[in-house]
Amino acid sequence: KQAQQVKPEEIYPTSRLTKINGMLAQQEKANQEKAAFEQKYTAFIGKADDAYNAKDFETAKTNYQSALDMKPNESYPKERLKKISDYERMLAAQEARQNTSTTSHTTVKPNQQPPLPELHFANDAEKNTYLDKLKMKYPAGVTLEVYKEKNKVTKRYIVIRDGEAREFRQVNFSWGGVEYRLNGILITSQFFDQQVKARDGEYFKEIDF
Repeated sequence: KQAQQVKPEEIYPTSRLTKINGMLAQQEKANQEKAAFEQKYTAFIGKADDAYNAKDFETAKTNYQSALDMKPNESYPKERLKKISDYERMLAAQEARQNTSTTSHTTVKPNQQPPLPELHFANDAEKNTYLDKLKMKYPAGVTLEVYKEKNKVTKRYIVIRDGEAREFRQVNFSWGGVEYRLNGILITSQFFDQQVKARDGEYFKEIDF
């Protein structure tokens, strides 16, 4: 600016000032975007913590997962999601033991569908083998299977699109919690709803077990 005042007709200091002002504007924009990002992340964590403390675990999981999607390396939402998952498994195990004790003398019907097993893959090869079998067994489109147990109802969606098979599950627990999974991994309810909805002209069939 001082050089410009000495020689107003000189192009060089003016061009440098223009470049500096542009860089400062970009820096300010980046700072604003970073602040907005941090504010959004903090809001997700705040909602999740409030829901967690109120034992509204479904809302807590959704918001912790949204926060984790923004910052995949953050340990806090990961730890909270694990605690919720451990708590839900504990409750499910307790109810299973109670159901076993009360039904130990009942006879299983010959055509009764066995409980749907949980998905736990040791590696990608094991997962791919499982999904390839689904692709061979089910038609392209969406197949919904509903498994009703005493302590939960599982909606199993087999989605075959673009030559790829994926298995989605919505588990509604009797105590009120809901869990959404893709190939055995927890996902958000929003992503789940987007993926399992049959598209225009796409095959869809529902089967109750």
